[in-house]
Amino acid sequence: MKSLLLLTTGYETSQLTRFETIFNKYFNKLLYKTKTSAKSDDKITLFTARKLAIVFNKLEIYLNNVDNGNKNINTHINLIDILSDVNFLFYAWCLVKDKGEKMPGIDQIPIQNVGLGTLIKLSNDLKNGKYKPKPASRIYIEKPDSSKRYLGIPTTRDKIVQKALTLILEPLFENTFSNNSHGFRPQRSCHTALDQIRREWRMVSYFIEIDLAKCFDKLGHKLILKSIYNKCSDKSIVQIINKILKYGYVNLQNTSDNNLEQLEGTPQGSIISPLLANIALDNLDKYMENFILPKYTKRQKNIKTEASEEYTEAVKVFDAQDYELRNSLIKSRNITTRQARQVIQSLKAKEAVNNNINYAKQDENTERLWYVRYADDMLFGFVGPKHKVYAIISEIVAYLQNIGVEINTNKSGIKHHSKGVSFLSYNIFGNYTLRTKHKNKCSSDKQRVSRTTLHFSAPVKVLLQRARERGFLMSNKKGRKINSKLVARRYDKWLFLEPHVIVSRFKFVISGIINYYQGCEQRSDLYEILWLYKRSCALTLSSHHKKQGHKWALEKYGQDLKIEYNLKSGKTSFTDLKIPTLSGGGRFKKKVTNFAFPSSILHAMDIAGNYLPKTLSSVMSASDIKCSVPNCLNHADHWHHINHRRKANKKNQSSSKHQINLALYAKQIPVCKNHHQAIHNGNYNGPALRSLKSYSVEDIKYLKI
Repeated sequence: MKSLLLLTTGYETSQLTRFETIFNKYFNKLLYKTKTSAKSDDKITLFTARKLAIVFNKLEIYLNNVDNGNKNINTHINLIDILSDVNFLFYAWCLVKDKGEKMPGIDQIPIQNVGLGTLIKLSNDLKNGKYKPKPASRIYIEKPDSSKRYLGIPTTRDKIVQKALTLILEPLFENTFSNNSHGFRPQRSCHTALDQIRREWRMVSYFIEIDLAKCFDKLGHKLILKSIYNKCSDKSIVQIINKILKYGYVNLQNTSDNNLEQLEGTPQGSIISPLLANIALDNLDKYMENFILPKYTKRQKNIKTEASEEYTEAVKVFDAQDYELRNSLIKSRNITTRQARQVIQSLKAKEAVNNNINYAKQDENTERLWYVRYADDMLFGFVGPKHKVYAIISEIVAYLQNIGVEINTNKSGIKHHSKGVSFLSYNIFGNYTLRTKHKNKCSSDKQRVSRTTLHFSAPVKVLLQRARERGFLMSNKKGRKINSKLVARRYDKWLFLEPHVIVSRFKFVISGIINYYQGCEQRSDLYEILWLYKRSCALTLSSHHKKQGHKWALEKYGQDLKIEYNLKSGKTSFTDLKIPTLSGGGRFKKKVTNFAFPSSILHAMDIAGNYLPKTLSSVMSASDIKCSVPNCLNHADHWHHINHRRKANKKNQSSSKHQINLALYAKQIPVCKNHHQAIHNGNYNGPALRSLKSYSVEDIKYLKI
């Protein structure tokens, strides 16, 4: 019995896989508090591992019967008995305390001060139907748009009850929720929502953004209670949830802002609020999947894309000029007729792309609609004409009005795939250009195909602005807030902490950015914001020691700001702020390979035998830019130095490592493979290389592709 796995395995944190771990972790502390106040030894023996195992066994039996459609077979198992069991409440208290719920409600009782008497009284109130939740303590947090988001913090007793209800209701509803819903669900996150878009959405024409205005505050109580009663027939549980929905709030800072009874909405900020919102919005998911998606999805999966007649005519049909060009290619390049025809077709394909001629055939049979929801943010992807997008929005708005939910017009709208859309702090856009691909794994023959997947990138400008608002960055020119470059500054809130604590906190910020934006296809865009955070850390350390400038901190602690400190056990540990190499990307994974390569060029130069880059290919691939030679339709393939490096090295008599460093920062131009070979072979007859558009390391940072 003691080895019984918890039902919450997979629904809660992975550290708490067996109830013995939770039980042994907190029972001794709780027992120590109640020994002096307990009147008899019977109260102390209320908490046992065997009793806790019996409670979870009952819950497991009940859930299995519900999954099998036999909700009323085991009438001797009542959910109210499970909820009111003091061992079950003790387990819920452990989870709340383990999560770090430190903000108290109007009772001003921290979660760690709860004793045995509180749990026993709470258990009796739930059994006898006397439990009444108290009003929540209302606070607010600032939004980026200067508006306020109000939160209701429940009391400690109410937190325990809500957590216990979540343990019962979450496995009851989880199997029935939509696969398109990812917000506030176990084993789901922002990355799972984005990964679904990456895997399933293809050739999207238009994005539809829909943001629900004050979603948590406008959900109807009847809709929530009806959905719960359909899955849980225990009226006592439904009555308790009804009481939780109706309890109001008290603003201790503003006595006029009080409401002791809520007529609609769920208490945002409480433990059970996200689950209740998902239960209510599940009806919206079902409506989208059963009515909206089938209505506007004509094309089924695993059906090959047909070429449009316009594209076929532009690429395949040959006229008199094409035949003359074919014959001239055969004579001048000494190639076969078939090879000459393929060259002309590739040129015509590029011209069709430049003229915005779509390869895929678009009609009613090719239309398709996708849908993803994360909490109150919804995103649709539609393949089809724009006039049908307005029809889709009108149907969605009509349904939302019926359930009493309004749309935030400032955050909702229609976006073309080329302009992209911002969803879950990612920039998602479509760039369906032609690319070269092998016909099969065993063949070296290549063909040009159109890219059908979406691109994901990080909103670097938004991240920079957010860092500025939080005090990590500032404008480099006083009084100028528009079009001014942002530079690092010291972070005053952490100025008086220990040096190793300062570095650790900056490391948490940088690691969070890297881990969240690991789905970006070009993660090198994050280098700018990461290095600014690192310089902010160096400035904070210098100010902590009453010094000026970031160079002092780099000289004292090294390029990686490595700091050693002593633990309480007497052992020595260290922390640093080493910027990892952001290679790869485009996959939404939980782990990122850190410290794969040396973090800086200066550090790499000190390592014997380490390869140092000589061109801008280490910063950005040349294939992302078109060839600099005028009238060339090819994408670039190489970075070419304008000044000959051998001649430049003769003028600059310095070490080889320094010459390599100069080669990286020298002006370079992106050229295609053919022009690159022509330049080195002396056959280039185009404009002077100095007159072409050139780039440096600093230019790449602000290059828009």
